[in-house]
Amino acid sequence: MPKSDKRIAAMAALRVDGMTLAEVGAEFGLTRERVRQLLVKGGYEPGRIKNLAAAKRRRRLAAALQNELNAHGPAIRRLLLDGESLSTTATRLGVSPRAIGAIDQELGGLARATRARYLPKYTDAEVLDCLREANKLVGGILSGHDYDTVADGRNLADGREWPGRQTAILRFGSWRDALLAAGLPHNTSSGVRGRRLFEREHCIDAILEVTRAVGRLPSPTQYDAYAQKMSGVLPSVSTIRHRLGGWTEALRAAARFNAMPPEE
Repeated sequence: MPKSDKRIAAMAALRVDGMTLAEVGAEFGLTRERVRQLLVKGGYEPGRIKNLAAAKRRRRLAAALQNELNAHGPAIRRLLLDGESLSTTATRLGVSPRAIGAIDQELGGLARATRARYLPKYTDAEVLDCLREANKLVGGILSGHDYDTVADGRNLADGREWPGRQTAILRFGSWRDALLAAGLPHNTSSGVRGRRLFEREHCIDAILEVTRAVGRLPSPTQYDAYAQKMSGVLPSVSTIRHRLGGWTEALRAAARFNAMPPEE
């Protein structure tokens, strides 16, 4: 293999391993644009390399999370069920917030109610700063999916995970309004903006429908997976949280409604 080809192959390997174009360029004394040009010249598709790098990073994160759960899962579960806070549990065991969150979700939505005061809190400024930082990395109009991709695995200076897109939506009313508040470019308003398409009763009925389908009160992930199959017939997770004051309260409302005797 010619020396130039070996050099390009080494660049591609570093890129797939998770380095940015700028970081690869720093290794070889090149600009990020020159690295991109050389990769294209060498037959490497930038988009495919980017996807491979993202997939490898996800596998690393998943493997690291599984190792933590294998080592500390029982201890995390015991402390949370004893009423210990999420942050204190993480500190005592020296585990990541991702591991704590995985066990907390496994315990079910209702279990979070007793520990709600310990959930990570974010100021408006922190949420908006994260939106702006994600927009710098992505460019153009920041979609919720793009934000999730950037936010995955990132932490604030104090160690808290980045707020999720649902936090931005609940804090500012919609994804578009969150972008507006951050001073970022956004799509124009749609014709249905501001209309209440789903009321409280619709949300409770939707939870009960998914409960019957999955055999238990659903987690947000289970609900979202079922709702996507219904192609917009059911309200979204964010709509339910907004109408009923949070996922835990929504589950409680559905449980109370389901326990009511039938009308005479």
